[in-house]
Amino acid sequence: MIRRRRRGLLGGITWFLSAALELDNTLPEMVAQYDQNRYAVGGIPKTFAELHTFTRSTSATYEDASGIIQTAAINEARFNYKNGVALGLLLETAATNLEPNSANGLNSTITVVTGDNTISMTGSGSLAVAANTAIGTGWGTATDGAPLTINVTAGGNIDLTVTGSVDTKQVEAGASATSYIPTAGAAVTRAVDVCKMDGAIFSSFWNAASGTLYVEQELNFNEAWAGIIQAHDAGTAERIGILQSSTAKEWFNMRDNNVTLMDRGNSTDIMNALHKEALAYELNNSVGAVNGTTGAADLAVTIPTVDRLSLFASVGGARSDGVVKEVRYYNFRGTDAGLGSITI
Repeated sequence: MIRRRRRGLLGGITWFLSAALELDNTLPEMVAQYDQNRYAVGGIPKTFAELHTFTRSTSATYEDASGIIQTAAINEARFNYKNGVALGLLLETAATNLEPNSANGLNSTITVVTGDNTISMTGSGSLAVAANTAIGTGWGTATDGAPLTINVTAGGNIDLTVTGSVDTKQVEAGASATSYIPTAGAAVTRAVDVCKMDGAIFSSFWNAASGTLYVEQELNFNEAWAGIIQAHDAGTAERIGILQSSTAKEWFNMRDNNVTLMDRGNSTDIMNALHKEALAYELNNSVGAVNGTTGAADLAVTIPTVDRLSLFASVGGARSDGVVKEVRYYNFRGTDAGLGSITI
C-alpha cells in the first residue's frame, strides 16, 4: 500500500508538511507540538482545547519566555520556558509547599515528615538547611537553580537560614523540586495536572487495528510505573503505552482483556533529559523504540480496545512529572527502521 501525503487537505498550515514529521514517508494523523502551541488532526489545524481535555483544580505557576513567574488559572494548561527557550506542556503531580511564607525572604522553621524532602529557592542569595528536631541526612545549602534534597529518617522541624536576597522559598515532599507554589501564612497545595485526548477527537485519529505512538518529553524524577503516554479504556483492563520502570527506564506495555501481552523495557535512563520514544502496534507484531534504537518485536499480541490517550498518567494511578514537547500518532504500524529514524 502506498501512503500519500494529504497536501490538499492542510488548510494552509505549512508547518505540517515538514519532512521531520514523517514516518516511512507518511505524515502523522495527529500531531501536537506543545513547544510551538500548534496542533493538527488529519491535516486540519486544531486548538489545544479542541484536541485535549485538561483539568487542574487549583491555580499553578510557570515560567514565561521572559523568565517571569506567571500564574495559570484553574484548568488552564501551562507552557513552560527556561532561559527563554520553549520547553512544552508542563504536567505535574500534586505537591504542597510546606513553607507558610514563601516570599517573605526571612529565616524560618518548617515541619517535615520522613522521606525525601526538597528545598528550592529563587534570588541571588542562598538558603541553608539544617536539622532542628528532625533527624536525617543531606543537610546543606540551596541556591537559585540548585535545590537541595534531604532524607528525613525521623520527622520534625528543620531550620532555613537566609543569606543575601531570597525571593521565594519552597519545601516539598519528594526528591525533586516542582514549580513554585506561593504561600502567605499557611502551606498551599497545587493540584495534579490531568491531560488527555478522548471522545470524538480521539476516535477521529485512532486506528484500532494498527498504529504508532510517538512522544518527545523530559521527566523530572522517577515514579515507578508511571505513565508517559498511554491509550487505554475507562478501567485498567485495556492499554497501549510507554511507562517509566522502577529503575528509571522506558517500559513498553500492552494489556488486552486484563492480560499483559507486551511488557518490555530498555536500558536508557530517562531522567532530566529530552527523550524521543515510539511504540508501534498491530496484531502479533508490536515494538518500541527509544532515541534511535528499535527493540525486538513482540510477535504474540492481540490489540486492546481503547478510547482515550493520556499524557503522563498511568491507568494504575502513578503519574509522571515534567514537560511534553511533542506527541504524534500515525494510523499504521511503522517499520522498525522508520521507528529508529523518528526517535533519533
